[in-house]
Amino acid sequence: NPVSMQRMRLLHPLMGALVILLALAHALLFFTAVSVRQGDTAWGLLLPGFRDFYHTHLSLGVFGLWILIAVMMSGIARLFNASSAVRMLHRGYWASITLVYIHALAVGTESQSRAGLIFYSVLAGVILILLVMRLFRRNRSVAVAS
Repeated sequence: NPVSMQRMRLLHPLMGALVILLALAHALLFFTAVSVRQGDTAWGLLLPGFRDFYHTHLSLGVFGLWILIAVMMSGIARLFNASSAVRMLHRGYWASITLVYIHALAVGTESQSRAGLIFYSVLAGVILILLVMRLFRRNRSVAVAS
């Protein structure tokens, strides 16, 4: 096993914090750029809007960020309350990943290039492999327990 469980327990919160910081930085920089371009604060970007393709896919990114924040809060809550509801909320990262992926593919500047499409294709493959591995591991542990 290349990465021990103890090491993963140490890396997991650090990687999660890095993801949250990068997502918040992305949202803040985008919000700032649009506000500067428009000459007025773009508060409307913080709320979902479905009036056209662009705003619908921006909203997917907003929802993904909100879910990611809830996932982070549930991770902190798990330190004090390891209930199944808190664990289930923490698994909401799969929903967040899906929404952010669609958001990035639809309205991300880099997705318009061949290299960007290759990157997103590889990323989708990695995410699917991780999901299958997680489901396989969970089913195997359930079979062993019974």
